[in-house]
Amino acid sequence: MNRRNLIRLAGLALPAGLLAPRLATAADPCTVNLQSPMAGGVYLTRESPGRFPDKAGGHVPMIDARRTAGNDFDVRVLTAHEMRGYEHYIIKHQLLNWAFEVMDEHMFDPERDEAPVSDFTVTEYGGPLYALSMCNEHDVWLSGVLL
Repeated sequence: MNRRNLIRLAGLALPAGLLAPRLATAADPCTVNLQSPMAGGVYLTRESPGRFPDKAGGHVPMIDARRTAGNDFDVRVLTAHEMRGYEHYIIKHQLLNWAFEVMDEHMFDPERDEAPVSDFTVTEYGGPLYALSMCNEHDVWLSGVLL
């Protein structure tokens, strides 16, 4: 992804953050506790970025979960990260349930995908929902929301 597209993506993320009903950020009351002895090592978070203290902004996945009916949600995961071919890119997003079991995942093709954005459908679920964003250079980043 070139700089112009990255700036465009960042420009879209700001209004989405203002409008989204459940966008995961560090100050969002809907976020879940991501701290454990593994934070900062096995996985990274905004609060525990491990060996990459300056990389959280472009690597922590943002979660936008919108209720469609009952306990069904459309979930969009976005990582504000450039896609520079195989040089530097987001490999995939994974959606995890309360027990950190994989519910779904989306793989990216860095030669075709312009931005790391994934859309998922979650049915009959309530509780913590986590998203992983895997970078080929800067490890695995975790965020979560409470549905």
